Amino acid sequence: MATSQESGGPDGMKHAGRRTLTTLEPVLRALREHPVLVEKSPGAFYVKSKAFLHFHEDPAGLFADVKEDLLTFARYRVSTRAEQKELLARVKRCLSGLVVRVSAPAKRGPHPGRTPAGGRGAPSHPAPSTPSTSRGTPSQKR
Repeated sequence: MATSQESGGPDGMKHAGRRTLTTLEPVLRALREHPVLVEKSPGAFYVKSKAFLHFHEDPAGLFADVKEDLLTFARYRVSTRAEQKELLARVKRCLSGLVVRVSAPAKRGPHPGRTPAGGRGAPSHPAPSTPSTSRGTPSQKR
């Protein structure tokens, strides 16, 4: 029984097999170097739990499906070295934007009023002292 991966999806294009992926080894090596990408199966790359990039083979050539916005795949031809170089530049631009968005909150300091472990703690700046707070509430005076 053929799977959609072997026989092709609705557009008739099948995912790239091992032999095809061997021809794309320089591209795969460059993709594997990016710290955001995880290769869950040969030639299929993810960003966290989201599919990001995979390859197809077809009589018309080799193609990469890239989910640049992490929502919708766009297909790019990668049969020539120039096309492969353009794909890598496109991926780098896209992932640079993701890294900036993902890492930006980490550069800010801890949230005021929270301990480093994420729980509630003493505020990072003490409240100003007033006579009523330093000596108790009016009902406590007698």
